[in-house]
Amino acid sequence: MKKTAFIIGLISLLTACNSGSDDRFMEFPDTPAGKASISFDGARTRASLNTVSSTFALYGTATDAGNTSVVFNNQKIEYNNESTLWVYSPLKYWNTQADHKFGAYAPYNSSRNFSFNPEGFPMITGFMVSQNVDNQESLLLSHPVDREVRAGGLDMSPVVFTFDPALTRINFRIKKESSLTDALHLNVLRMYNLKSSGNCTHNGNRIIWDTSSAPTNTFGYSTGFTNPQEVSYEGIIAWEDGALMVPQQISGITVYLSYTRRHNDLTYSYDKDNITLPGADWQPGQQITYVLTLKPENYIEIGEPIVEPWIDSPSGGGTIIVN
Repeated sequence: MKKTAFIIGLISLLTACNSGSDDRFMEFPDTPAGKASISFDGARTRASLNTVSSTFALYGTATDAGNTSVVFNNQKIEYNNESTLWVYSPLKYWNTQADHKFGAYAPYNSSRNFSFNPEGFPMITGFMVSQNVDNQESLLLSHPVDREVRAGGLDMSPVVFTFDPALTRINFRIKKESSLTDALHLNVLRMYNLKSSGNCTHNGNRIIWDTSSAPTNTFGYSTGFTNPQEVSYEGIIAWEDGALMVPQQISGITVYLSYTRRHNDLTYSYDKDNITLPGADWQPGQQITYVLTLKPENYIEIGEPIVEPWIDSPSGGGTIIVN
């Protein structure tokens, strides 16, 4: 999946008295007597989750008399285009005597290390963004959901997951100064000396990343231009959809630029290395654009980063409509 766009998503866990009342699971006709199966349905925010990702993964536990058991362990939930339903197997059932806890992320990855941290918050460990920018996927992580047994029993009404974007989208705009009339062409841009992996947790309010033990990526992320790109006064962007990065505190990230300048029928090549970016705190859900202006005398001006929310939906807004 190429760059799954992050849009806040919701999933409902709907209880069914038996599989006969929920024909999405007709392959499981023998629901145990007195049990309610945990099933899934879609929901919508700015877009249905199935337009963002065709899968998500679930981790869930049940605690009965002080004993905690894992009910869902990186369980794949998949969208069925024909039935327009979210399906999984085998079915799991509510334990009416147990407290339940759920967490989710999207899109599903069979090798993802997903669980709860000691405080009971959804946590992904050892996450790494792809070195190939064109093959990167986004990451959504849900708020924790708790269902506890109270005086009236266990609440088995629909459970809603709220997903938040976990990564930062980075891009560069390279432009030439208005006084520069020579033709400029960008060969490659490479960003390096940053962290590409880490652990993330959703504490119910926001997503927190820990990159303290992650190695520094000294190779970095490069543009994949087939041919040199002409640099205009308005500027060109390094990556069409941006590069997805692990949120982190930026202090020593550097950039390498290779470009040519055509002057008086002669072509000059320039390689500019160790361009240090301004310090910034990359936060989940942000889009950050760095503007580099190529000036006369082979000088590069680095502007302040442009920080804005990363919203891919054309409709905007945040109204939630649950199916």
